[in-house]
Amino acid sequence: MSISDEERHSRRKAAVRRYEASEKFQAAQKRYSVTEKFQAAQKRYRATEKGRANEAARGRIHGTIKRSRRRARLSGATGTHNTADWIVLCWASGWRCLYCGSQITEQTVAQEHRVPLARGGSNDIANIAVSCATCNLRKGTKTDVEFMALIASRPGTPTP
Repeated sequence: MSISDEERHSRRKAAVRRYEASEKFQAAQKRYSVTEKFQAAQKRYRATEKGRANEAARGRIHGTIKRSRRRARLSGATGTHNTADWIVLCWASGWRCLYCGSQITEQTVAQEHRVPLARGGSNDIANIAVSCATCNLRKGTKTDVEFMALIASRPGTPTP
């Protein structure tokens, strides 16, 4: 009896997952990751142009996307976006906070849901705004409209 390529592929993936979950694999990975050979290889890779680009792309921005997806999944929110969508949104905003207008960098940028996930908002890129960490924390579970009204009602607070 012959099995299809798809079936063979899925069986292979399942076998790899089982092996990666095994104590044998975990122990081997732990032994290798602390070796000087591994650390030297990582250092050489990070020194290359490709390594630096991948580190920047996978660093903070990728972690932000992963956390956002998990929160959305747990809250049952619809919609999704990826790292490329997020980077395009950052560049389209001119790397400025939507709420206070301050200049932000890759290290200080924060993803902000215009309608919070806690209030039924989606995780679609259309519901994501670029903000600074300060505004992100101050906004909490308010919608973007409510937060903008709050900012406007306070004297001396900068508005974009």
